[in-house]
Amino acid sequence: MTRLRSFGLLFLVLGVAVFAGCGGPSKGVKVSGQLVKGGAPFTAPANATVQVQFLPTNREDNLPSASGQADSQTGAFTVTGAFAGTGVQPGKYKVVLTGAVYGAGPTKDLFNGAYAENNTPLTYEVTQDADQKILIDVAKNSISKQ
Repeated sequence: MTRLRSFGLLFLVLGVAVFAGCGGPSKGVKVSGQLVKGGAPFTAPANATVQVQFLPTNREDNLPSASGQADSQTGAFTVTGAFAGTGVQPGKYKVVLTGAVYGAGPTKDLFNGAYAENNTPLTYEVTQDADQKILIDVAKNSISKQ
């Protein structure tokens, strides 16, 4: 029984030592903006959702992905980190847009795969600036800082 208690105590001490150094995810930056088409707000049908995802361009950077949902009428969005309230970690990302239209038939993509992970021409570098506002223009395939 003494050996069992010793092993239990050892695992408890090791567990505390491992988790003591983990402060959780570091605070990222707020990235928000608007999705537009030719300068006008991008609008989606009422039965659609539009996701804006930031995926690291280099997997070795170990950056978490981040995403947000665009408002279907104004195109406004805020990208949040992988953990609630963490924001987006500084680094280089490809920006993926997914517009899913739901209805009686199969789900349709508003962008026909043009902004899917393997096709998107959009990239953005998140800097240390605390609050970043961007404009994504799907007519021009561009992202600009506001």
